[in-house]
Amino acid sequence: MGATTHTANYDLPQGIGTDKPTFLGDLNDAFLKIDTGMKTNQSEIFGSCIGAGIALAKATSAEQ
Repeated sequence: MGATTHTANYDLPQGIGTDKPTFLGDLNDAFLKIDTGMKTNQSEIFGSCIGAGIALAKATSAEQ
């Protein structure tokens, strides 16, 4: 039996006292969700930084 409940935002396993966690099910699934979420965040931050750089270049050009 895996975790009885899961977190609201990322659906990560949350067990209660009587649960018997399964490492291949509960933990591997949780780590995959965390890894995927972190990669998505990294990609979005990188894109935002590029967009900010372009905006700064345009602002600097317009200012001159």
